[in-house]
Amino acid sequence: MNNDVYPYIRSNNLAAYLSKNEIRYVIDFLNMFSPTARQAGGYDEIEFLNRLRPIQTFDKGEYDWKYLTLFEFTP
Repeated sequence: MNNDVYPYIRSNNLAAYLSKNEIRYVIDFLNMFSPTARQAGGYDEIEFLNRLRPIQTFDKGEYDWKYLTLFEFTP
């Protein structure tokens, strides 16, 4: 994380930050998309979730966090 993204997270507008900075890929664990994690992370909007497309998962659930996944973000 960097300082520039913080205001976007606080205003629940991570999608605007990704679009503004032309970020096309996000990698995170699937459990970070639970409602509680989405609210804390600034991406608790269905529109944002609909703009993410999973491309590849890097584990089979053997770790506590489970399912590290690469997503493509459509601006």
